[in-house]
Amino acid sequence: MQAALRTMEAIRFILGHCQHVEGGRVWTVHFEDTGYDAITFSRTYTMGLGASAFRVIRVGKGILLTHVYGEGTLEAIGPTLRRQTRLGRDLAAEMCVFARAGC
Repeated sequence: MQAALRTMEAIRFILGHCQHVEGGRVWTVHFEDTGYDAITFSRTYTMGLGASAFRVIRVGKGILLTHVYGEGTLEAIGPTLRRQTRLGRDLAAEMCVFARAGC
């Protein structure tokens, strides 16, 4: 489980210390409650369309990464993030085998 905790810590550190606008790409951390140890972030562009939404969820010693890409913008990414929150909750519930308490 320590490796999973260190991985989540490293992702948070990187997102907290990276340039949020880099070469036309905009990295944004979003706060979406999944009920689990989770990180949600997106990559969009200052010019043109293109939006990637990433969700990292830790359940015990397991980590799940989901990624969705579409021709969107930061202003329009809300519905995508909400879909990923629902998907993340559903998949994380199935990851109970990685939790200390089990299923």
